[in-house]
Amino acid sequence: MAAHVGASRTPQEVMEHYVSMYIHGNLGKACIPDTIPNRVTDHTCPSGGPLSPSLTTPLPPLDISVAEQQQLGYMPLRDDYEIEYDQDAETLISGLSVNYDDDDVEIELKRAHVDMYVRKLKERQRRKN
Repeated sequence: MAAHVGASRTPQEVMEHYVSMYIHGNLGKACIPDTIPNRVTDHTCPSGGPLSPSLTTPLPPLDISVAEQQQLGYMPLRDDYEIEYDQDAETLISGLSVNYDDDDVEIELKRAHVDMYVRKLKERQRRKN
């Protein structure tokens, strides 16, 4: 910038002129506000509020005997049960096969079966967690 103005001013003088005329001058006062408002809002709830983490403390594990675990069908090493929720969900799609000569109605019916199967799997996973 100083080279553009000429050799009569130093770079420091050019910078002081720019700041005083454009930043702190009328143009700067019209464009740049004196104070910048704080736009950050605290959305956290109070510690005793309805969504407080202290209200959702996990329950302590139950001490049940091995016989009781077997009676429930619980497998502790897998952390799972022998019988899943909606055990027959796989039968919906076990016999499906897609053929090239299927018409649009048959394809949509097969897609509906797959969609029902996926929904059952999601419900099974939701109940497991």
